[in-house]
Amino acid sequence: MSVLNDDDLFPTPPMGRHPVTAMLTEYAVGDVVQIDPAHDAMFGGAFLVVTELKSWGVMGYCHPLAEAGGQAYYRVAFEHIAYVGKATWVVP
Repeated sequence: MSVLNDDDLFPTPPMGRHPVTAMLTEYAVGDVVQIDPAHDAMFGGAFLVVTELKSWGVMGYCHPLAEAGGQAYYRVAFEHIAYVGKATWVVP
């Protein structure tokens, strides 16, 4: 029987991401983040593609408007997002 250690459970993420909280030391355009559900009743839990970096947080878009079509642009402070990964396609 093998024993799991912290490196097995929480492998070191790329680009300085904290392994447990997924907090970032820096974000990049094209990163996908998730908005904290406790922060916003409408967009909480939504995935946001980062399009701009700001000193206070990020700006980007998500696709919550399936029937209406289009993108919803949103801005959010760093403390209200968690890193998810890189977007394969960044839609203009």
